[in-house]
Amino acid sequence: MFAFVSGNFVVVSRQCFVLLKTKVNSVAKTNHILILNLAAADFLTGVYLLTVAIHSVKFSGVYCQMDKEWRTGSTCAYLGFLNSVATETSVVMLVIMTSVR
Repeated sequence: MFAFVSGNFVVVSRQCFVLLKTKVNSVAKTNHILILNLAAADFLTGVYLLTVAIHSVKFSGVYCQMDKEWRTGSTCAYLGFLNSVATETSVVMLVIMTSVR
């Protein structure tokens, strides 16, 4: 999971650097923006997975007692929202990239 998060962070930073520092034509710029958005969405997915893994370790052996508190808590709601946004963004970016190419 750390590789997933760090790898996507590298892609996001590299795409930002390319967009800000180099002159590219409009087709290449569009491609860089789409890759940037896809990497950002995948980065959010990695953050989601990392947070769920941390909470899994935290609740290990006591989840049955913490079940209602976890599912009604703000962390669970935030993670659900984060996962939905990241997943939908990834799908949309892949559809757009496929259509453009």
